[in-house]
Order: sequence, then C-alpha cells, then structure tokens
Amino acid sequence: MPKFAVASLAVSIKQSDSIVGRRSRARGAMKKEGGIYRRPKPPIEYPAIKRRSLRENRNHKPSYESTKGNETSGEEEEEEEMREFEQEESSSSDQENISVNSYSEISKLSAGSRVAYEFADGIYFGSIVVCSVPKEKRKFPEILEGGRWEVEFDDGDCWELDYTDVCKANALFQKVKEEEMKDPFRHEKVDRIIDAYFRKKYTVLNSIPNEVKDQFLQVGFAKWNNVFLPVLFLGPYDLSPGPVRDKWMKMFEKALDDEQKLQNMHRIVYWYGESEYDAYSMKANDQCLSCEEGTRLGLGHIPVPIQQKLDSGGELSKMEKSVLKGLESMMKDMRISRRDRKIPFETTLEDYQLVVRGIRLVAEIECQKHLKDKGNMLV
Repeated sequence: MPKFAVASLAVSIKQSDSIVGRRSRARGAMKKEGGIYRRPKPPIEYPAIKRRSLRENRNHKPSYESTKGNETSGEEEEEEEMREFEQEESSSSDQENISVNSYSEISKLSAGSRVAYEFADGIYFGSIVVCSVPKEKRKFPEILEGGRWEVEFDDGDCWELDYTDVCKANALFQKVKEEEMKDPFRHEKVDRIIDAYFRKKYTVLNSIPNEVKDQFLQVGFAKWNNVFLPVLFLGPYDLSPGPVRDKWMKMFEKALDDEQKLQNMHRIVYWYGESEYDAYSMKANDQCLSCEEGTRLGLGHIPVPIQQKLDSGGELSKMEKSVLKGLESMMKDMRISRRDRKIPFETTLEDYQLVVRGIRLVAEIECQKHLKDKGNMLV
C-alpha cells in the first residue's frame, strides 16, 4: 500500500542553480528517521553539513588566507585584505548584538516555533523541531550558546542550526512579520489568498465528471496486493492539504483536456483501519469496486479464515487485525449518511485559514506557492 505522510511542506523566494541544484541532488539520498527527514553523509564533492559551517556551505566566500597563494597584484591583495577586515568587524558587531539582546527570545523558542533563514537562493521558512538544550537549562546563557536547533524547512529539508544562526533566523522571521503587519495592502493580499483558494476549488470540482464526484465519500473496496480491502473514496478536498492532494492535482491538470482521462483518473482512497501515515493511496479505477459490487463478491463480510480464528479463540495476525478493524469501521460508516462521513484524523487547516487565524504570514504562503510551482517541494 503506497504510503503518504500527511504533513505540510514549503519555501523559497528566489531560485539559483547553485543551491537549488544541490538541494535537488541531495534529495535522492534523504532518509526519514523518527518522522524527520535527515541527510546522510553527503558525497565527497559536497561538504558534510555541520551547522557551524552552514554559512560556508551556502554562501561561501574565499578568505584572504585561501587566496594568498594565487598570483595577484599587490593592489588586489590589499583590497581583498580590506574586505576581509570589514567582514570581521561586521561579524564582531553582529555577535555583540546577538549576545546582548537574544538570550531571552531564543530561550522561549520551542517545537513548532517559526523561523526564517536567508540562504544563497533566497529566504526559506521553517519550524523548529527540537532543541538540544533542555528547557530548564535554557536560562543559562553559556549553556544556551552551545545548543543546536533542528529546523525542518517548508521544502522538506532538515538542517541543524547553532546559536548564532538560530538568533539570525529568529530575527529575520520577526523582521518579515513586523514589515508585513505594517503593510497597508496586507488585507488585500489576504483577500487574494482566500479568493484564489475558493476559485480553484470551484473550478476543480466543476471540472470533475459527475460520475466521479458521485463516488466521493462512498464506501467501497480497492485492490491491494491482490486482495480487495474496504475503503472510503475521497475527493481532493475531503482530506487535508498535503502530498496526496498535490499528487492528485497534478494528475487532474494533465487530464483536464481529455474527458476520457478524467473519467478514468486514479481515485483517492482511505484504507479503513489504517494509521494516518498508511491511510491513503491513489488507485486506478479498474482496481476499485463499489460497495454493491463488493457485496456481490462477498467482500462485505468477515473472511472465513478470520471468522474461524475468532470462533476458536485463535490469535489474529497483524494483517488480519487490520482487515477486521477496517470492516468494522466500514460498517459504522454505512450506518450514517454520506455527508456525515469523514476520515478519523485531525484536519490540517488550509492556507487561507492559516493566514486568517494568524498562524502563518502572507509571505510564508506566497513563498510556499512559489516553491510548489517550481516543483521543489520534498514529498
């Protein structure tokens, strides 16, 4: 059964070959550990990413020491040395400001806190996943300065930030937020986000053939590993925004000009009895059965081998337990009206709802859309 993690993703303002290329090439090697994407040790040509050296990896500028072996004129060397001196002065000043003003703010950051970091190809927004410093020890500046903050950026990449960088990431996010709140046109931008969502939803649902829409929120069966299991057929807006809906939308856009392709589009199915991570699949139309078709084939009843085990008190396998739980959930849905059926997971808010409720900035939503349009979202 294909698995989709239901989670939100996103964000880049500008695109450049240098970093986007590196991020894209690295994605093939990404592994998910403990629900968080982590990057294994990179190939030799890409330096291992330690947070102390993230700026060098992303925005590397050769220092005077690294270039003094080259053949350059005395004037060029003098200019390079002056630039290096100015950078050091600026860095020293930044560090002083960070040390004096940021301890209290950084100590309050927790899992879910939003930050923004400016990489070579633009600003990326993300959420803090975890801090290495226990909460009770964050009141000690010397301990806090040695901490590490794991940040999952909205495009799916996960990075580890040190104290200096998390200060900058927090300051940049607050700056973007402050500027947005002062923007006299912010209400118009929010209205455009709301209008865009409902326009797209209206267009999509009105472009889907009625025979396909009639199947939404209907109970049925879908084929998995040569076995038909109970499912609830879903429309793209019957589940939370995320990779499943995005994948369906891409298929829908490709089929939009062909009525036959629209009729035969893959169906979104929720597998009754499965956990949220394993709950959804995209199934071909010929691998789906209506409730009536499945009932005629005897699929609406507990399979004989499972019933025999239940009668004899035998232990069910993990798969058999899942099938039994799915059938029970399906029968429960069949006793209620179609419009009252829903998936048994917490619903994630739509983008416009996040903005209206003050959970996300307009800037974050716009950047996320830009990244999706460029196809740089990690799914």
